[in-house]
Amino acid sequence: MFSVFVAVFMGCGLFEFKYKVASLNSQARKLEKEITQTQCNIKILSAELQYLTTPKRLQSLANRHFSLDKAEVNQLFSLREVKDYFEGKTPTVERDSLQSLLTKASTVSRSPKK
Repeated sequence: MFSVFVAVFMGCGLFEFKYKVASLNSQARKLEKEITQTQCNIKILSAELQYLTTPKRLQSLANRHFSLDKAEVNQLFSLREVKDYFEGKTPTVERDSLQSLLTKASTVSRSPKK
């Protein structure tokens, strides 16, 4: 009688163990599929990012949306000179050229090229 009880108990335990293993295998397959899909999506997004950030494309977009001219030597100022200008100190550069540059920059940023 005791051996029958142990056999039934072992059979139920093995039955439960078998279905737990099957469930975990199914879950593992789903996760592997999800990992593969995510890796594929990463490759696609990486390719899209490479295209979107190509210098030629970025230059084309900049030309289309911004009306920027090439910088001239007299337009270059150090941060110290700009800070001095806004603090009202006597700048080492002409106020007029700095003021015209700042005015032009604010005008350009408000009206994008179409």
